[in-house]
Amino acid sequence: MAAREGIEVAPLCPYVVKWAARHPEGAPAADQELLEAAKERLAAG
Repeated sequence: MAAREGIEVAPLCPYVVKWAARHPEGAPAADQELLEAAKERLAAG
């Protein structure tokens, strides 16, 4: 659904990260900047 909408997803859950690594056709790698921003926002609460 995210791909259809043109939305990039930043997986943070370890399970989802592993799943995405095994299924690149269904979950393209997220941009490193997006991942860092998501982690910072999560840490900020």
